[in-house]
Amino acid sequence: MRRRAGRRISESIDDHIRLEEEAIKTYSEILKYVEDSAIRLIIEYILDDEKRHHAFLISIKKKIIEPKTLSHEDLYDWIYQYALGHGGPGG
Repeated sequence: MRRRAGRRISESIDDHIRLEEEAIKTYSEILKYVEDSAIRLIIEYILDDEKRHHAFLISIKKKIIEPKTLSHEDLYDWIYQYALGHGGPGG
């Protein structure tokens, strides 16, 4: 149950990271066409905010989510490492 919740949180963070990446691309593209200095200022502020969000989410994923989430591969590696016979009869 706990691993499933961790996986859902990890997937949610991944989704948000992708959304932030899309927003960064979109606002960067918009800035290419904006000449009005007031509108540019607002778009640049939003873009900087999206970049901060993106960096923060990646930091959360690397420092909190990944160390707490055990994948199937991690589980099998752990079982193999500590199995007496390493999966084969008689060792």
